[in-house]
Amino acid sequence: MTEHVTTRSRTLSGMQTLHGFVYVVGGTLFGNAKQFLRDVARVYGSHDEKSAIRILEAYRSSLVQDDPRKRDADLILDAIAEKFPHGCATIDDVEEQLNAVNAQYRSIGFSPSSSFRIVDEFPEPYSKRPYAAMNYDALDQEYYGITPGIVFRRDLLSPYYSALLFSHELVHSIISKNPAPRLARGFEDGLADVIGALVVGTRVFSFSECENFLIRSRFQYPQEKVWGSYRHYLMQALSVHSVYGEGGLLNILQTAETQSRTYIKEIESSALLRGIKSLSIARSDINEEIDDLFQYFIAFPQNLCVSANAFRLGGEIAIGKTLCEIEQYSDMHGLGDAYNELAHEDFLVVDDGSKITIDEVTDLIDIGALRYTIAI
Repeated sequence: MTEHVTTRSRTLSGMQTLHGFVYVVGGTLFGNAKQFLRDVARVYGSHDEKSAIRILEAYRSSLVQDDPRKRDADLILDAIAEKFPHGCATIDDVEEQLNAVNAQYRSIGFSPSSSFRIVDEFPEPYSKRPYAAMNYDALDQEYYGITPGIVFRRDLLSPYYSALLFSHELVHSIISKNPAPRLARGFEDGLADVIGALVVGTRVFSFSECENFLIRSRFQYPQEKVWGSYRHYLMQALSVHSVYGEGGLLNILQTAETQSRTYIKEIESSALLRGIKSLSIARSDINEEIDDLFQYFIAFPQNLCVSANAFRLGGEIAIGKTLCEIEQYSDMHGLGDAYNELAHEDFLVVDDGSKITIDEVTDLIDIGALRYTIAI
């Protein structure tokens, strides 16, 4: 049963609908969904239209033709138009996805709580936490008087995103069946990401949607310290999968379901102090798609995420082109000091003081490895 601690409309806003699609649709963006959404909101302003399609069309029309963000806007617009032609999802749409995720946990032998509720703000002492959802257990009830269950912030509720986040939170819920006075963080968050998105989530959504969700959620750049820890523990859990397989991760969750969060902390301590291969877990088959994603994360350096202006200027970089020509192009298109970013901050271009002599940018763009952040 869903407990709604809000009496607002069951229709989500256009920005809420857009939020979910930005996180699961592929494109040039690499881990910068939050910045993209802020940029859309900044351009869109305070208009009161609810349609995500109209909001994104207004944003797209504000961009010059060669701006890489236009391509992302096109991809997301197509996805929204196919799923929600009127441009708005509803709470019913989100609940349908949440229930589908819950059913998949039950199909593989777990019995997570089906209780979730939607609130306008988190209760104390969690009111300032920057999360879209939280799981509360019996200790939260004992210490703070909070009813156990998974709680969503209404303003961050969205299709796809909320369901995959719910799948993450259900791992915390399973581990909380036998409460222990330990924080639901660290390796547990990595385990919740891998099982939640890549093991269970892919039973409801496509693998590409689930991997995009993780990329957008965990590899944002630049990134606050708190989110950096999520990325680290995602990599730690993916490392465990690379040795012990999907069955090894599920075995950890099954054991934690009966032994409490203390078992998770023991796994984390062993991994931190003695390495992944020190864990006493039965090995199973490796899921090749999950392992491929892990190798991609390892191989991709975040300094290849550059500003949107630097990305645009990158298309003009070529050996022999003069710095005067580069400067004129930057001035004409308002790109500011984008060349300095490519040449000196990221060390992708070298010049002799008058012309470009070495160019790494062109190859990186050609293979799709140079990505962009959103200038705010």
